[in-house]
Amino acid sequence: MFSECVDDYENYSSLRQGVDVNFASLVGPRISAERKRLKLSQAAVAEACGVSREMWGKYERGKAAMGIEVLSSFVAAGADALFVLTGETAALAPEASPDEQLVLEAYRELSPAKRKQLLVDLLSGSALAHSPREGGVAVSGDKNRVAGRDNVVQASPRKRK
Repeated sequence: MFSECVDDYENYSSLRQGVDVNFASLVGPRISAERKRLKLSQAAVAEACGVSREMWGKYERGKAAMGIEVLSSFVAAGADALFVLTGETAALAPEASPDEQLVLEAYRELSPAKRKQLLVDLLSGSALAHSPREGGVAVSGDKNRVAGRDNVVQASPRKRK
């Protein structure tokens, strides 16, 4: 009996602790975390994935495992499939600079509508309409201050010994 339980490691630990561990119970919290990261309600994500809100709740509680069609729809809504399935995230661009990684992380946190608008703006060039020409610098401020000139730091006087 003992060797059978050891061979089946997933059930061995759950039998010893009185907890039922299976794929659905492991994935459930990650599904919930992804939905929250996407800022979607259970009802909204359930509708996008073609299931009832009650069924979606079962996925998040680990009481049911979603099929590939539902997972595919969830990924189309912006979920990270690698995270949902394994609990790990992978950098899409490991060679990216810190600035590029920051942009990517900020993009991932946008709602699907805001992602779409951002892409439209970037690809159409309208996001650049109000920025300085290439190589230029845009400076703004108030009270007639000029960058680099009006920010004076006074040194404190030194004491003589």
